[in-house]
Amino acid sequence: MNVPQRVSIALILSVLIASPVFGQVAKLRNDPSYPLQLVAAVPNIINAGKMIDGAHVTLRNTGSVPCVAYAVTIVVRLTDGQARTMTMADDFAALGYQEAVNPIAPGQQFVRATQSRIPLGPNQQLAELEVFVDFVEMADGRTMGPDTRRMKDRFRDRRSIRQVERRRLLGLYQEAGVDALLKELQRP
Repeated sequence: MNVPQRVSIALILSVLIASPVFGQVAKLRNDPSYPLQLVAAVPNIINAGKMIDGAHVTLRNTGSVPCVAYAVTIVVRLTDGQARTMTMADDFAALGYQEAVNPIAPGQQFVRATQSRIPLGPNQQLAELEVFVDFVEMADGRTMGPDTRRMKDRFRDRRSIRQVERRRLLGLYQEAGVDALLKELQRP
């Protein structure tokens, strides 16, 4: 039987990810009312098991409109009873434009790796990864989620600041021309 290479690689990776030898699979907590659903989350364990280098999280937009911002919370539980939290968030409307840039389209599956590192002590190992969608904003303005990290406020503030700066630079360009704008953009 001749299986296309990309199918066979995807099949091998999915088997490895689900295998206890490769690493533990996360406990996904999906709220079925959210259009953004978790598909998978896999911790990245490095340095001979002495460090958790974030996780790869796969999301799918099951809704009918694009997702323009989200935040995912990852609770890392260790064998000694300690727990640490990582947050992964993206704002596709961060530049303050009317339309989001490359939002998660309806039906699209989206993979992102967290940037958080958690060093493990000599008697610590990963016991469990629990992952949940903490905040979702859709292109039609709907938001949902417990928003424990107040990402809605953070995203709004960032967008507002960037919008003000964009207007300032546009005004400079209109008043003084392209040379003045380029000089301003090259300032440290």
